[in-house]
Amino acid sequence: MQKISNSQRQLVIAGGSGAGWLLPMITTFLRQTQTGINKAETTSPRSARIVLATRDVATHRWFEETLRELLASFGLQKTPANLEIELYYTGPHDGTVTAVGSGQFLQKLDEPEKTAGAQQIPVPSGSDTDSSSETDRSATVKHHNGRPDLQSIIRAEATSPRLAGQLGVFVCGPASMQVDVSNAVAAQQLAVLRDGTANDVYLHMEHFSWA
Repeated sequence: MQKISNSQRQLVIAGGSGAGWLLPMITTFLRQTQTGINKAETTSPRSARIVLATRDVATHRWFEETLRELLASFGLQKTPANLEIELYYTGPHDGTVTAVGSGQFLQKLDEPEKTAGAQQIPVPSGSDTDSSSETDRSATVKHHNGRPDLQSIIRAEATSPRLAGQLGVFVCGPASMQVDVSNAVAAQQLAVLRDGTANDVYLHMEHFSWA
């Protein structure tokens, strides 16, 4: 929690069933913003960027619906200007994808095709940056197709001229995602030591696995 509070900019990345882990991170950010924590830092306002990548359309829909409910609990109809949320769909594009029933959804976020009683739902169409679909109209979520370029995202965040304090990178996802993120953060930390071209970067990795 102290590292979250010390990070002027938060980059929170999740993959697959790590979607549920994003919610308390978003809740904490909104609570700190609304309760006036760190309001004195007017020269370096706090902000966050949320990145979720999953091949399951049902995960996207569940996350967006839960996000709208979360925002509503704070009296918000859409995400505030200092909170960016991006969803990356990495699944098939043949027009349908297997979705799980609501009772089994959270248990099988990463393997919907293996869930009993699964049904087919249409894959939402639209451009990579479409954020005006009916499912997220009140949440202001950006949609992308394909995997996020984590190295480019982290490099851009760490070298942004708008960053005046620490960049906190928090990740929860598959092992391959954690390796990509840790390598990208290490590259930026080396840049700080070598020539000071990047800002201070802190990394926290949250591990998960099926029981």
